[in-house]
Amino acid sequence: MATFLDIAFLEHFSSIFVVIFVFTAVYAILTFKKPLGDNKGINALIAFAVSVLFIMSKDAIAIIRTAVPWWTLMVLVITFIIIGVEAFGSSFDPGTLQSFSTWILIIAIIIFVFAWAGVAGQKAGPYLGNESSTQAAENYGGSGNVASGNFQENLGATLFHPKVLGVILILVIALFAILFITWPIGLNSIGP
Repeated sequence: MATFLDIAFLEHFSSIFVVIFVFTAVYAILTFKKPLGDNKGINALIAFAVSVLFIMSKDAIAIIRTAVPWWTLMVLVITFIIIGVEAFGSSFDPGTLQSFSTWILIIAIIIFVFAWAGVAGQKAGPYLGNESSTQAAENYGGSGNVASGNFQENLGATLFHPKVLGVILILVIALFAILFITWPIGLNSIGP
């Protein structure tokens, strides 16, 4: 039964939304950073060319379809954080905003990498889809736990392996040790 809120037909137009998103993002970057000058016509032409190139790749469209909802969620969370901070009468100083923008860029890149891995990962491995997991495990000398035919299962089993979790813990401890050792000491804390 069709209802007013049934928007399933928009799935057929999702490629058009991806093209519009890519055009807008590339045009915004070219206009903001001005690598080619202030000519808006050239910026629009390059943005249009890049967005048309995205039409030709189903994988690129799938990556953008996967990443954009997460980027949207990230922007909403950041907006609510800014509104919450300013609602209590506080504001961000320029140094905090600089580090905040660095973290936003890092999170956006991580979202893109996970979207790319989700789309292209199943085709990336040498043993995915064309060999059984026991053959892949025998060739690598493993136990067969991370040699299934599914990329997400392989990635999850690898990331949550005890040795990998141990290495991540050591790296996090080293990161905090470096941060606290090199933390600048204020001149007021040094006494006679």
